[in-house]
Amino acid sequence: MRTIVILLSINILLFSDMNVITSQQNSLLAVDKDTLSAIYLKKVTSIDNKHITPIDNIADYNEFYKKVVKKTPQQIHSYWMKEIFTGKKRPPKKVLKKDLEKHLQENTTAITYSTSKIKSTQTKVIYEVK
Repeated sequence: MRTIVILLSINILLFSDMNVITSQQNSLLAVDKDTLSAIYLKKVTSIDNKHITPIDNIADYNEFYKKVVKKTPQQIHSYWMKEIFTGKKRPPKKVLKKDLEKHLQENTTAITYSTSKIKSTQTKVIYEVK
């Protein structure tokens, strides 16, 4: 019985749903995977002439970058070291999961991702990571 519970727990963790969310005040209604990747690599800073501010969720960071950006943590680290060294870009701000909702409310241009549901009428889902 204990083995079944452990296997189910691992299965839930491996196949957890992740959503990309933003403030209700943000006019962005949806975004696709390629655009998300470009936003988080800061190759794109706006959509339809509206500035977008990506925020990294520390708890779900590795999973998001593997699934959406298609890069390992080491590859992402190398990418940002190069960008910082050349003075071109800085990585998105990293925030604790418990502070995500606060950051979305304070900055209506912000987007982030999370495997846990943020129960708030102040946020909306703009992409479901599969």
